[in-house]
Amino acid sequence: SIFLLSSRYIMGATPPEELQRQHEEACQNIQDILPLERIDHGEIPLAQKQRPTETVRPSPEDDNLICTSSRGTADIKALQDLIREGYNNHCLPDQISKSDPSYSPTNLWDTKNASLHNVSVVRASHDAWGIKKIVLIFCDDFISRIFELPWWHSRPDIRKVIEPVLEVLGIDMNVCDSGDERKSHSKKQLVRLLLASLPPGVTIPIHHDTGEWVRQTHRVHVPILVSQPERIMFRCGPTSSQMQRIDCQEGHVFEMNNQAKHAVSNCSDDYRVH
Repeated sequence: SIFLLSSRYIMGATPPEELQRQHEEACQNIQDILPLERIDHGEIPLAQKQRPTETVRPSPEDDNLICTSSRGTADIKALQDLIREGYNNHCLPDQISKSDPSYSPTNLWDTKNASLHNVSVVRASHDAWGIKKIVLIFCDDFISRIFELPWWHSRPDIRKVIEPVLEVLGIDMNVCDSGDERKSHSKKQLVRLLLASLPPGVTIPIHHDTGEWVRQTHRVHVPILVSQPERIMFRCGPTSSQMQRIDCQEGHVFEMNNQAKHAVSNCSDDYRVH
């Protein structure tokens, strides 16, 4: 099956020439801008995510604004081994052919595999940028519906390799998945869980996320397959001019205030998986 996910942030919002300018600027400056020191601020308060940070008027409280928090380091070797196959081979959703049986059942990035055994997800802007994806859980913008996809339920090996990341965050997957108990632990319910492989030479331009889900959730990133972390420019900050670089070493579990401005440029010659 193919699943269409709506997104309020679309590629058309950034003209191609501006996208190219941002990419070139990031790659030119990448050696001069060092990543921030890792500091664990704990969970970013949701009170700081109720509106875009660039709209907040300067005040003494601004010193307490948290845009990134390093939550720890996870052992991701098993996860790397599981998803390594095909992470840098690109195939667009419109190339899926159910009549063609030639796909690898062990390649979780293979869109034919996802179409037959999970869900083939279409996200217009991400697909236009060539971003590959493995989607396990997703919600709509209003968190009115949360979709736990087949691989999340039918593949205990996938759930097992995700556990080290959840442990760093203090999330008990058994509690999150235990029916009625989920309601009393709603603050630790997983609403989106996916892996994305960003092609070399691609920039996701400066933006902030939108939708009710942004105000009610904690967005966490984990670099999984990053062969050249020194060539990845992942930045976040209260305004476009105040963005700071984040350490993208494999296994670094960090939370990001996605009401803040953020952008990522892959200046390496390999795909980058988060």
